[in-house]
Amino acid sequence: MHTRASNAEDPFVTHLRQIEATERDKWVSADEACTKAAYYVNELRQRLVEAERELAAAEQEHTVASERLAVVREIIADAERLLTQPDRDTAGGAEAEQPDQHKPRPSSPGRSTHDAGPAAAPTVRALVLEALADGKATQLSSIRAHVQRGRPQTPPNSVRSTIRTLCDRGQVALLGRATYRLVPLEAHT
Repeated sequence: MHTRASNAEDPFVTHLRQIEATERDKWVSADEACTKAAYYVNELRQRLVEAERELAAAEQEHTVASERLAVVREIIADAERLLTQPDRDTAGGAEAEQPDQHKPRPSSPGRSTHDAGPAAAPTVRALVLEALADGKATQLSSIRAHVQRGRPQTPPNSVRSTIRTLCDRGQVALLGRATYRLVPLEAHT
Protein backbone atom coordinates (compact mmCIF):
# COMPACT_ATOMS: atom_id res chain seq x y z
CA MET A 1 0.00 0.00 0.00
CA HIS A 2 1.02 3.40 -0.74
CA THR A 3 0.52 6.15 1.91
CA ARG A 4 0.83 9.72 1.12
CA ALA A 5 2.78 12.01 3.32
CA SER A 6 0.42 14.96 3.21
CA ASN A 7 -3.31 14.96 2.47
CA ALA A 8 -3.30 18.72 1.95
CA GLU A 9 -1.25 18.40 -1.14
CA ASP A 10 -3.42 15.71 -2.61
CA PRO A 11 -5.28 17.04 -5.65
CA PHE A 12 -8.42 15.13 -4.66
CA VAL A 13 -8.52 16.76 -1.20
CA THR A 14 -7.80 20.13 -2.79
CA HIS A 15 -10.73 19.58 -5.13
CA LEU A 16 -12.99 18.64 -2.19
CA ARG A 17 -11.93 21.81 -0.32
CA GLN A 18 -12.86 23.85 -3.40
CA ILE A 19 -16.29 22.20 -3.43
CA GLU A 20 -16.60 22.93 0.30
CA ALA A 21 -15.72 26.60 -0.28
CA THR A 22 -18.27 26.84 -3.10
CA GLU A 23 -20.99 25.21 -0.96
CA ARG A 24 -20.08 27.46 2.01
CA ASP A 25 -20.47 30.53 -0.24
CA LYS A 26 -23.87 29.25 -1.38
CA TRP A 27 -24.85 28.63 2.25
CA VAL A 28 -23.78 32.15 3.26
CA SER A 29 -25.79 33.61 0.37
CA ALA A 30 -28.84 31.50 1.30
CA ASP A 31 -28.47 32.46 4.97
CA GLU A 32 -28.32 36.16 4.07
CA ALA A 33 -31.39 35.71 1.84
CA CYS A 34 -33.26 33.97 4.70
CA THR A 35 -32.30 36.73 7.14
CA LYS A 36 -33.39 39.41 4.68
CA ALA A 37 -36.67 37.60 3.94
CA ALA A 38 -37.35 37.12 7.67
CA TYR A 39 -36.79 40.85 8.21
CA TYR A 40 -39.27 41.69 5.44
CA VAL A 41 -41.80 39.16 6.79
CA ASN A 42 -41.55 40.68 10.28
CA GLU A 43 -41.92 44.16 8.84
CA LEU A 44 -44.98 43.06 6.85
CA ARG A 45 -46.46 41.40 9.96
CA GLN A 46 -46.06 44.66 11.87
CA ARG A 47 -47.72 46.55 9.01
CA LEU A 48 -50.51 43.96 8.95
CA VAL A 49 -51.09 44.36 12.70
CA GLU A 50 -51.23 48.14 12.26
CA ALA A 51 -53.57 47.79 9.28
CA GLU A 52 -55.83 45.43 11.27
CA ARG A 53 -55.95 47.96 14.12
CA GLU A 54 -56.86 50.72 11.67
CA LEU A 55 -59.49 48.46 10.09
CA ALA A 56 -61.01 47.63 13.49
CA ALA A 57 -61.13 51.32 14.39
CA ALA A 58 -62.70 52.18 11.04
CA GLU A 59 -65.26 49.38 11.41
CA GLN A 60 -66.11 50.62 14.91
CA GLU A 61 -66.55 54.16 13.59
CA HIS A 62 -68.69 52.79 10.75
CA THR A 63 -70.88 50.84 13.18
CA VAL A 64 -71.35 53.86 15.43
CA ALA A 65 -72.09 56.10 12.44
CA SER A 66 -74.60 53.55 11.07
CA GLU A 67 -76.35 53.33 14.42
CA ARG A 68 -76.45 57.10 14.81
CA LEU A 69 -77.76 57.46 11.25
CA ALA A 70 -80.48 54.90 11.95
CA VAL A 71 -81.50 56.75 15.11
CA VAL A 72 -81.60 60.07 13.25
CA ARG A 73 -83.69 58.48 10.50
CA GLU A 74 -86.07 57.11 13.11
CA ILE A 75 -86.35 60.55 14.74
CA ILE A 76 -87.04 62.12 11.35
CA ALA A 77 -89.73 59.51 10.62
CA ASP A 78 -91.32 60.16 14.03
CA ALA A 79 -91.19 63.92 13.46
CA GLU A 80 -92.71 63.60 9.98
CA ARG A 81 -95.45 61.36 11.35
CA LEU A 82 -96.22 63.85 14.13
CA LEU A 83 -96.28 66.73 11.68
CA THR A 84 -98.66 64.95 9.31
CA GLN A 85 -101.22 64.15 12.02
CA PRO A 86 -104.18 66.51 12.18
CA ASP A 87 -103.79 69.26 14.75
CA ARG A 88 -106.36 68.45 17.43
CA ASP A 89 -106.17 71.96 18.91
CA THR A 90 -107.64 73.55 15.77
CA ALA A 91 -110.15 70.82 14.97
CA GLY A 92 -112.97 73.14 16.05
CA GLY A 93 -115.82 72.48 18.42
CA ALA A 94 -115.75 72.69 22.19
CA GLU A 95 -112.04 71.91 22.47
CA ALA A 96 -111.01 75.02 20.53
CA GLU A 97 -113.24 77.26 22.65
CA GLN A 98 -111.84 76.09 26.01
CA PRO A 99 -108.17 77.15 26.12
CA ASP A 100 -107.80 76.50 29.87
CA GLN A 101 -108.63 72.82 29.57
CA HIS A 102 -105.82 70.29 29.17
CA LYS A 103 -105.74 69.05 25.59
CA PRO A 104 -104.01 65.81 24.68
CA ARG A 105 -101.05 66.09 22.34
CA PRO A 106 -100.70 64.05 19.18
CA SER A 107 -99.87 60.48 19.98
CA SER A 108 -96.31 59.63 20.78
CA PRO A 109 -94.63 56.63 22.44
CA GLY A 110 -96.11 55.93 25.84
CA ARG A 111 -99.21 58.10 25.30
CA SER A 112 -102.77 57.15 24.47
CA THR A 113 -103.40 56.56 20.78
CA HIS A 114 -107.17 56.96 20.63
CA ASP A 115 -107.22 60.25 18.69
CA ALA A 116 -109.26 60.73 15.54
CA GLY A 117 -106.28 60.87 13.16
CA PRO A 118 -104.70 57.97 11.30
CA ALA A 119 -102.91 55.47 13.50
CA ALA A 120 -99.21 56.20 13.73
CA ALA A 121 -96.76 53.37 13.14
CA PRO A 122 -95.30 52.12 16.41
CA THR A 123 -91.73 53.10 17.17
CA VAL A 124 -88.87 50.67 16.75
CA ARG A 125 -88.49 50.65 20.54
CA ALA A 126 -92.15 49.68 21.00
CA LEU A 127 -91.84 46.92 18.40
CA VAL A 128 -88.66 45.55 20.00
CA LEU A 129 -90.33 45.48 23.42
CA GLU A 130 -93.39 43.84 21.86
CA ALA A 131 -91.20 41.14 20.27
CA LEU A 132 -89.67 40.42 23.69
CA ALA A 133 -92.94 40.71 25.65
CA ASP A 134 -93.27 36.97 26.29
CA GLY A 135 -90.14 37.10 28.46
CA LYS A 136 -88.50 34.22 26.61
CA ALA A 137 -85.07 34.20 24.98
CA THR A 138 -85.47 35.66 21.49
CA GLN A 139 -83.00 35.70 18.61
CA LEU A 140 -82.07 39.03 17.02
CA SER A 141 -83.36 37.76 13.66
CA SER A 142 -86.83 37.18 15.17
CA ILE A 143 -86.83 40.65 16.71
CA ARG A 144 -85.81 42.20 13.38
CA ALA A 145 -88.54 40.26 11.55
CA HIS A 146 -91.14 41.51 14.05
CA VAL A 147 -89.95 45.10 13.65
CA GLN A 148 -89.95 44.77 9.85
CA ARG A 149 -93.60 43.66 9.93
CA GLY A 150 -94.53 46.76 11.92
CA ARG A 151 -92.16 49.19 10.17
CA PRO A 152 -90.99 47.77 6.82
CA GLN A 153 -88.58 50.66 6.11
CA THR A 154 -86.60 50.20 9.34
CA PRO A 155 -82.91 49.44 8.71
CA PRO A 156 -81.42 46.50 10.65
CA ASN A 157 -78.91 48.80 12.36
CA SER A 158 -81.77 50.72 13.93
CA VAL A 159 -83.07 47.55 15.55
CA ARG A 160 -79.63 46.67 16.89
CA SER A 161 -79.12 50.22 18.16
CA THR A 162 -82.47 50.21 19.92
CA ILE A 163 -81.72 46.86 21.55
CA ARG A 164 -78.31 48.12 22.66
CA THR A 165 -79.95 51.19 24.22
CA LEU A 166 -82.50 49.00 26.01
CA CYS A 167 -79.67 46.78 27.26
CA ASP A 168 -77.78 49.83 28.53
CA ARG A 169 -80.92 50.94 30.40
CA GLY A 170 -81.35 47.50 31.94
CA GLN A 171 -84.67 46.80 30.22
CA VAL A 172 -83.33 44.01 27.99
CA ALA A 173 -80.71 41.39 28.81
CA LEU A 174 -78.21 39.93 26.36
CA LEU A 175 -78.26 36.18 27.03
CA GLY A 176 -75.78 35.07 24.42
CA ARG A 177 -74.72 35.76 20.89
CA ALA A 178 -77.66 37.74 19.41
CA THR A 179 -80.12 36.32 21.96
CA TYR A 180 -82.10 38.71 24.15
CA ARG A 181 -84.76 38.62 26.85
CA LEU A 182 -86.95 41.29 28.40
CA VAL A 183 -85.89 42.06 31.98
CA PRO A 184 -88.84 41.90 34.42
CA LEU A 185 -90.16 45.37 35.27
CA GLU A 186 -89.30 45.14 38.97
CA ALA A 187 -85.64 44.39 38.09
CA HIS A 188 -85.04 47.74 36.33
CA THR A 189 -87.31 50.15 38.21
